[in-house]
Amino acid sequence: MKKKILIEKYAKDNKLSVNDFIRNLVLDKIDEERILSSLRNSKLEEISNHTDVWRRLGI
Repeated sequence: MKKKILIEKYAKDNKLSVNDFIRNLVLDKIDEERILSSLRNSKLEEISNHTDVWRRLGI
């Protein structure tokens, strides 16, 4: 019950409905996970210098 009151007070203090507050939290979490996933995937990619790129392109 204390958590519910805390959430309601925070939402009210920030001029949000509880629904808007929770929706914003969920969307932020989804965005954070997407960014972290992209970061993890980028670390798995091979890094190439310009010479490697030109060779692959046949230039």
